[in-house]
Amino acid sequence: MPPTPADDTAPKAPASRGSLRATEPPREPLGIAGGQLLGWTAVGIINLAVIVVRAFHTEVPLGIRWIQGLYDLGHHLGLGVVSYALISAWKVLGPRRRCWAWFGLTCAAELVSTLLLPEDLDGLALRLEALTTAAPWLALLVALAGSTVPLAIAFGQVLDRDRWRWLAIIIAVSAQVLNHLLLLGDYPGIHFLTAWCAAGLIGAAVSGLVRPSRRRGRSRTLAFLAVAVAAGAAYLLPPSQSVWRELFRNSGSVVTPFLARLYPAGTGAFSYLSSRSPWFLPRDHLAEVPPTGAYSPPKQPLVLLLFVDALRADLVEDEKHRAALPELHALADDALLFTQTRAPATSTITSFISIFTGKYYSSLYFTNPDGKGYFPYEDATPRLAQLLNAADVRTINMPALWGLGEYYGVGVGFDEELRPGRDYERANNVATAIIKRLEEGVDGSTLLYTHFVDPHAPYNLAGKSGTPYERYVREVRMVDLAIGRIRRYLATSGLDERTILIVSGDHGESFREHGVRYHANTAYEEVVRVPLIIQAPNIPPRRVGAPVSLMDLSPTILDLFDLPTPGYSMGESLAPYLAGGERELERPIVVDASKRIRAMVFPSGIKVIENINQHTVEIYDLSQDPGEKRNLIDELGVEGQDYVGAMRSFFDAHQLRRTGYVPPTRAF
Repeated sequence: MPPTPADDTAPKAPASRGSLRATEPPREPLGIAGGQLLGWTAVGIINLAVIVVRAFHTEVPLGIRWIQGLYDLGHHLGLGVVSYALISAWKVLGPRRRCWAWFGLTCAAELVSTLLLPEDLDGLALRLEALTTAAPWLALLVALAGSTVPLAIAFGQVLDRDRWRWLAIIIAVSAQVLNHLLLLGDYPGIHFLTAWCAAGLIGAAVSGLVRPSRRRGRSRTLAFLAVAVAAGAAYLLPPSQSVWRELFRNSGSVVTPFLARLYPAGTGAFSYLSSRSPWFLPRDHLAEVPPTGAYSPPKQPLVLLLFVDALRADLVEDEKHRAALPELHALADDALLFTQTRAPATSTITSFISIFTGKYYSSLYFTNPDGKGYFPYEDATPRLAQLLNAADVRTINMPALWGLGEYYGVGVGFDEELRPGRDYERANNVATAIIKRLEEGVDGSTLLYTHFVDPHAPYNLAGKSGTPYERYVREVRMVDLAIGRIRRYLATSGLDERTILIVSGDHGESFREHGVRYHANTAYEEVVRVPLIIQAPNIPPRRVGAPVSLMDLSPTILDLFDLPTPGYSMGESLAPYLAGGERELERPIVVDASKRIRAMVFPSGIKVIENINQHTVEIYDLSQDPGEKRNLIDELGVEGQDYVGAMRSFFDAHQLRRTGYVPPTRAF
């Protein structure tokens, strides 16, 4: 008798393969929305790993690094949440055909590229403008950059196979790691698009992976909400200033530069540190400052004002460079060397216009009438050459860099503008042109000014072998040799008996001391400190450690010609040092960079740096921390706010006030 259904001991027929599948929870692909959420999460995890690894190679406390990493991860989670929500909404509300989805993605990518990239391409635009009409080429570049996002996602879908997904992940991880290593400290639009491509590539490549069925939808919803809350906290709760600044040091933290525009800038109180100083009050109404008369120059003095582009202070002060730069070191041995000199800005144009006018960048009027960049075309402040001309002092400008000529509003007022050759002319040719002009005769009181531009990135003029720093030093050597030629001519011609030779740098140069290269993008000491050498008859050689500024040069030169300094000038004459004495200098040491970065060094050694666009503030004690490794902003409390307030009150007192005018952010 066959067993009955109630008989548990009866043998059971094997279940069919179809019935087994019916008992398992159905599974479905992760989908493009889930893939993009996972892709942005992966980019955030890559960043977290890079940040933690870097923590072992820096002096930043590990706790700050972890908080920085968590904030960065939260920012990228937020991008993933937004991507998930938009894609999900499109699936419900948008057209069904795939071509429309690709069209919508392409439009979104092109819109983001159009909004973010133009500022990154300002420098390229100026170079193109010199050759052709830049606008169509820039539009093409922006369009091509925007197309990389849909192309990356399309490539990821091609690799959405079990055997090929790892290739997509390797490519994306490599791209995001390179995002931390290339174009440091700038180009936020390019960094963002690179991260988007990496996230899109990963997201598309894993979109075919299966995930639990919709029966677990409640768990997935709760997980999504938890991720959204964590991301929202990272966006809505501003971190401490120390963490915020570290986020900006990390070029792979692609959200931070744009999030800064949403956070309000601090105001700071008016500080007791500045309330007693007339230098923290408007000065346009002040009378001229008479010459000190401390130093008696030779009859009919010839002032040679020679600047070297990107000349760091350590190249002249550190003995290890003597063999490579013998002429500069020999000059320093025979002259007055100021070892605590700082430039007023961190790029060439802004540094020189500040030196020539006695006013800082935010006190001057920069315009961009022809689309070639912001220059002081229309600023009416008298330049040094104009003040000298009014007193019958002959002035000669030999601009190896044409941007320092009269056309751009910098070298205004010179009696002669003699271009020594092409733009960015080499130092040897500039020296030849200077010697030739001196041979023609320089009767009477004269100022001759030039700027050697050889030591400039990519540092390939003296060979491409070696590290960037080694190549940079070799380019400085090209100028070193040119200065040696000029000095030898002065000696053999007898002109040295009436020559006051001034050699300095317009700014320094950075070699990743703080994670970035070149100049203009920071206000740390490697970019701000420059050598200042003054050689003149009857001046005993010595080193002066008093903090001085290149803003003191114009008052000093005016003093040498027995002329007064305008009352608005933010510098003081160094002539008493030339006479072998000392002087209690009262004006503050200030940096006002056109990237909207400003700094102030206080007599106590405290240095405050503020990035207006990023809304970051840093405080360093240079007496204890000359390398600016330990940011004290979160440690000093009220005292720190006093210093910050003092600097802000200074800039508030001296900012140009003109209806509708805001000091622009220059691309270089």
